[in-house]
Amino acid sequence: MCCLANNGKLDHYWLDSGETGLIDSVLLSNNIQENLQPLISGERIFSLIVKLINFEVTQDSAGLCSLLLFSGYLQPAAVVSETHRIYRLSIPNYEVAYIYEQRLLDWVSKQLQIDSSNYYSLINPLVAGQVGDFGERLQALLHRSTSFHQTGGKVVELFYSGFMLGLLRSLSDYYLIESERESGRGRPDAVLIPKAAHGDQALVIEYKVGQDVADLPALAAEGLSQISAKGYSAQAKSHAHVKKLLQVCLAFCGKEVALKYDQVTL
Repeated sequence: MCCLANNGKLDHYWLDSGETGLIDSVLLSNNIQENLQPLISGERIFSLIVKLINFEVTQDSAGLCSLLLFSGYLQPAAVVSETHRIYRLSIPNYEVAYIYEQRLLDWVSKQLQIDSSNYYSLINPLVAGQVGDFGERLQALLHRSTSFHQTGGKVVELFYSGFMLGLLRSLSDYYLIESERESGRGRPDAVLIPKAAHGDQALVIEYKVGQDVADLPALAAEGLSQISAKGYSAQAKSHAHVKKLLQVCLAFCGKEVALKYDQVTL
């Protein structure tokens, strides 16, 4: 009805129709990130669904997924086991995908304690081929962050993957973005295929998490070699309009980052 009342304009009418405070708190929790990030990448997740939800239940992944399902923020794609209440879940529509992406950005910004506009502006030099400038800006951003300083553990790995996913999703108007999809003989962290009207250079991006700052240059070089050795560029090469390829590996440890890259003409 809102769409019709606004001359057919598509907008986030459903999201604006109710109070989302509880949902927002769920999407900003560390516990949901392991499921949220694959969903944003277009994957489906598996989860136990509980019928009775209370505060204690929402402290674990199954409770969080159950709340999102019953609130309309997830949809059942298939029943894996009705007896054990295991379901395959996916994002129901673009409107919900939008709020997921926004809350991922909020989560990353919260971890870094930075303004989100500074975060999104990072990506411009990378897609322009100014990789050195991108690396310098990324390093400066991590150094300016006041709270993020851990160097190990699952939350840290989720932070870096969420950091890169949010950064790359900002390019969805110009690139087809695929994360953890098979390409060649493996699963690159991200492949960006330019839409036909927006250039001819694709990007293949790999990122690593190290435990020692001294190891980062070697880890970045290893990741760059992995891109070539496993043929991660196969998917990009299958698009006729792609003429150039930028291959990048980022290695993270705490607030430090090392970057290795090469540019290939196809």
